Amino acid sequence: MTEEKREFEERGRRERLQRRKRRETDSIYVGEVKDGKRHGSGTLTLPDGEKYEGEFKDGEYNGNGILTLPDGEKYEGEFKDGKQWTVTFTDLDGSKTEWKDGYEIDDELDG
Repeated sequence: MTEEKREFEERGRRERLQRRKRRETDSIYVGEVKDGKRHGSGTLTLPDGEKYEGEFKDGEYNGNGILTLPDGEKYEGEFKDGKQWTVTFTDLDGSKTEWKDGYEIDDELDG
């Protein structure tokens, strides 16, 4: 992956995180809590319909889970510190893309 593409993805990830933090004030969470933070298994539904089902640690997506976007696209696999880490992204047309160590792998999988 080129440095330019990594920078572009990182900028997009930061922007998504900022939007997510603003939306979470009206979110619905059902699950385990530790020290006032989401921790353990749970489901977080944001006002726009984005939904994460899986493991949390210190309030962040962390561990195995499924992140479903409002349009139905999904990230499924391992999350780390609130980010997609080692996941499979499934687009609306069923095509799949792998992510490893927080970055999209260029090769698309057979859908």
